[in-house]
Amino acid sequence: MNLPHTGIDIALERSLSSIFIDLETYGTLYQTVILVDREDRVTYAERYLDSNAVWQEQIIEF
Repeated sequence: MNLPHTGIDIALERSLSSIFIDLETYGTLYQTVILVDREDRVTYAERYLDSNAVWQEQIIEF
């Protein structure tokens, strides 16, 4: 993977460029998807890590 030169360690740069980041003091807590169909119906789906590090999911449609 070609990454831009940012001046930080290459291992940290690779970790930070991931779609899911899981570092000791920094990381992904939320993942969100918004879908709009041809009839303009919207689905908002969100996953998040709760305080016990368990993924929870919420889906809202309108």
